[in-house]
Amino acid sequence: TGHAHLFRDDRLAVFRALAATGELATIRFLHRSVVFANSPRAARVLLVEQGRRFEKARGIPPVLFPLAGGGLFTAEGELWRRQ
Repeated sequence: TGHAHLFRDDRLAVFRALAATGELATIRFLHRSVVFANSPRAARVLLVEQGRRFEKARGIPPVLFPLAGGGLFTAEGELWRRQ
């Protein structure tokens, strides 16, 4: 399960640790690599400039929705492009 067990105990601590690693952080989550953008520049590259090269794992939006709501990090398809 990779780093999934860390999210069970203290999600905020995990996000703080990821943010401290630099602009991009990659962890293993449920047998997949997950990339976190920790700066506006990195988020723009991942979500706008190269967004079609990346896909969200099916399990990620439900995990992030309580923290991020229905925004760029959880939306897909046309809703994502519009945002």
